[in-house]
Amino acid sequence: MARVPSGLVGSIGARGTLVVLLVVAGAVVGGCSFLGRQYSNFTAYYNKFHNAEKAFEKGVDRISTDELSVDRTRYLSIFRKPTGATEGAAFDQAIQKSADVLREHPDSKWTDDALLLIGKSYFYQQSYVGAAEKFREVLAVDGGRTEEARFWLARTLTEVGRVEEAGDVLRMGIQEGDSSPWLARLYLVRGELNARQENWEKAVRALNRGLQAALPDRLKARASFLLGQVLETLGSSQAARRAYRQVQEHSPPYALGFAAQLSEIELQGKHGDATQALDRLEKLEDDEKNVDQRGEMALVRARILRVQGQFDRARRALARALYGGDAPPSGSEGRLHYELARLYREALEDFSRAAAHFDTARTVLNRGQSRERQRGGRLPGTPRNVDAEAERYRELADRAREVARMDSLLRIGRMEDPEFRRFVEKLQQRRREQNAQTAEEGSDQSRRLRGRGQRVVEERRQTTPASNTGQSDAGFLFHKDPARVQQGKREFERVWGDRPLVDNWRRRRAIRTASVSSGDEGDGTPEPSRASVDPGDTPQGNASNESAVDLSAIPRDAASQRKMEADRAVAQYEFANSLFLAAGRPDSAATWYRRILQENGDHPVARRALYALAEAYREQRDSTAARQMYRRLIDQYPDTDLAARARQRLGRRQSTATQNRAVPADSAYAEAYEQWQNGDQLNAFPTLLHVARQYPNTDAAPRALLAAGLVYWQEVERDSTGLLRSTLQRSLRVLRRPDSIAGPVLPALNDSGGGSELGTTESVTVTLP
Repeated sequence: MARVPSGLVGSIGARGTLVVLLVVAGAVVGGCSFLGRQYSNFTAYYNKFHNAEKAFEKGVDRISTDELSVDRTRYLSIFRKPTGATEGAAFDQAIQKSADVLREHPDSKWTDDALLLIGKSYFYQQSYVGAAEKFREVLAVDGGRTEEARFWLARTLTEVGRVEEAGDVLRMGIQEGDSSPWLARLYLVRGELNARQENWEKAVRALNRGLQAALPDRLKARASFLLGQVLETLGSSQAARRAYRQVQEHSPPYALGFAAQLSEIELQGKHGDATQALDRLEKLEDDEKNVDQRGEMALVRARILRVQGQFDRARRALARALYGGDAPPSGSEGRLHYELARLYREALEDFSRAAAHFDTARTVLNRGQSRERQRGGRLPGTPRNVDAEAERYRELADRAREVARMDSLLRIGRMEDPEFRRFVEKLQQRRREQNAQTAEEGSDQSRRLRGRGQRVVEERRQTTPASNTGQSDAGFLFHKDPARVQQGKREFERVWGDRPLVDNWRRRRAIRTASVSSGDEGDGTPEPSRASVDPGDTPQGNASNESAVDLSAIPRDAASQRKMEADRAVAQYEFANSLFLAAGRPDSAATWYRRILQENGDHPVARRALYALAEAYREQRDSTAARQMYRRLIDQYPDTDLAARARQRLGRRQSTATQNRAVPADSAYAEAYEQWQNGDQLNAFPTLLHVARQYPNTDAAPRALLAAGLVYWQEVERDSTGLLRSTLQRSLRVLRRPDSIAGPVLPALNDSGGGSELGTTESVTVTLP
């Protein structure tokens, strides 16, 4: 084979190498932008963005509050919500790594991803302003993450309550979107937003549209549950049951699946086969894994039984959950008391027990709840305004007890002497038995304390000095042991009963007893409101007083009985008003108004009871009976303020006497108003209150009340003497008397004299005098 000369080979090799280098260099120069971008994308992802994604996922995984429990009283959020317990360090790291991508690789393809990740991290940190800014930057880039950015922007605006802007973002996204999963998520956000705004029909349409797409089971399960809640609010029980059953098709976590099943059973019991619903509920109760949900299951059982009219069984179910065996979980205890209070109020009409359970429900429900949690959207029928209900029914219960106390005292006071003596003997015998039992228990307790003290001494003698330095786990006086604390409370109540929790209760009782005694000596008329038939009120200083019973409150003569009957009429009227206004029971209130008219028709409170009876009939839509009562009031009391109100109800013209009262009323108001404008607030305030009391059915009265309120609001902080407060208290006491006006004074507030803005106040409907 012919050989090639070596010199030629060397010459060709050198030239070839040069050519190759030139070709490679040209390729690099020609394609540097392409290779540079690839390199920048590669380093941006693996050096920065990948770590940012991992940190973000770590933070999201730790948001688990809405996975661990489901509150059936509130509309469920479909998506994860940021909370105060969010893992901040992980999101801070995600923000930092994403910012490094933007700073070091501004031309890489991960720019919009980094912006979006920063915005989502801000969102979970509840930095909503920064989150919205980043999402808008992604929209401005107009890359491949536009729909996702619009979804997150809508969620951010919804969280901060900017619902109109959120609606605009959703509308634009739905109009421009395709059939991608982000479009379905936009529909779900719209459904949740409509539910928050109580646009129930729109919420149903949006949620159904979103559920038609292919989405993760977690989202579909939560969206189906929210759909069931919205349909339940609309009263579509069958459709709501289907939505709750649909939750089970998407492999929900335990808490969500149980809540859906329980809600579906409750609807079946209320609007379907109650027997089958109770059987299904019993199976849930028998399942050991549901033991922590016994409070929720008791609520459902009680509601189903209540709908069936089985009130006593419903009461026992709630009481068993509260007091039987293990204590209920803290999440359901407040609602159990609330449900029991409603049962006593509406079905059993035991207002004292209703007030007690409302008060307990208020304490439990307000314990540990954040302001945001209390503002959350609640389903109908869940506890609302528990504080106000507790106060209303406490007052109602107090008035009911006062009426019952006077009824009992009058019944005892009207006994014949032999029957009364037997009654007193029974009280004395009961007192002796109670004293003997108390003495025996005290002796047993003393013996136990002495025995315990001896054991402690023996134990201290047998222990080493080192062991004496330890402390009991129960703490000082066992204050860390709940059982011992409750035992101590029971012992205290057994010994002391309902004594006032003040230092000087003995002195107060002695003064009160002395006052009652002096009153009896003066005119023979006891004061019934100062004492009651309470065997525990007598001193127990020696054996001769062991069976003594305080009988001073019992009216035994005709004069004291007449006085108590008059006081009882006022108490009955106040109790009836509470039934009407606080409890919303005009039918029950009408019964008490009729009783007042039958038993105390000549008492000054009777005319007010007559007008209130007409208002109760009017509230029940019984216009015929209401007009009869108005006419009767006008016939019996033609020149009274109540008759003027009755004429307004009947559409009649006012009498001349009523019209003539407007002139002095306007003059008095103008004088008081001038004092106010001249800076003499301390004199203007009582004058304005006097105008409202003196001329209640004139145009000046409501204007005077409003002006007095403004004066009080402006001056009360600077009133170091307390004159305004004392004046207001005196006026309130007068307004509560049966022969004065209490409540709204006119159905309309018109402008007259003074030329101020007080004449533009909206109308007020008259209810009760």
